Amino acid sequence: MLRPVSLPAAFTQGSIYLCAMPGGFEPLPVFLREIDEASVRHVLCLVSDAELRQRSPSYFAMIRKDRLPAQFWQFPIPDFGLPASDTGLDELLDNLRAVLDQGDSIAIHCAF
Repeated sequence: MLRPVSLPAAFTQGSIYLCAMPGGFEPLPVFLREIDEASVRHVLCLVSDAELRQRSPSYFAMIRKDRLPAQFWQFPIPDFGLPASDTGLDELLDNLRAVLDQGDSIAIHCAF
């Protein structure tokens, strides 16, 4: 289930949604319907390929076959941990801001 994030007034164009890993706690078709209805054009995954493959094989297969109807971004962060790279995080946040400034929406998920 997509949950909208309340953003500051400076972010008036796009939207951010949070959700559990598609195909894990929520059926993959439900996630696909919800991102279509919310016009989500980008999906940010915060887990590794190994965790994706283990927790949601159908979602992992869809991503690897490039069949997700949104641009897939991946920035793995260990559970309860920190990103491995400040540089990578800065770049991710810059890209996220650019997406929002363009008026696009993004769904962000971790494992749960």
